[in-house]
Amino acid sequence: MMTGTSDEIKQQQKFTWVPVYEAIATKLLDYRDNHGVLVDIAEQVLGERFDDMDPFTFFAMFNGKRSQRDKRIDAIRIILSRFGIQMTLPTDFGGVPVNNPQL
Repeated sequence: MMTGTSDEIKQQQKFTWVPVYEAIATKLLDYRDNHGVLVDIAEQVLGERFDDMDPFTFFAMFNGKRSQRDKRIDAIRIILSRFGIQMTLPTDFGGVPVNNPQL
């Protein structure tokens, strides 16, 4: 239960993505030399098969192609499950840098 003024409560509800992204980033360290698992997760999230998937591309995968809130939450749910991380899903994505390649 959140307590405090309405401004304090609003502030507590911002950046809920930070601890989740930190947990994913920490877990990605385990896969810096084992990209096969990341390829499998990316295929499950996107429905596309990749030849290789480094940790940086992995983050870009669900921040760029899954920029809609509900799709991003679904992707994060899958990622957390596959990584064995149990934590509350984020409720906002304000301030998350997204992948938007331009030619």
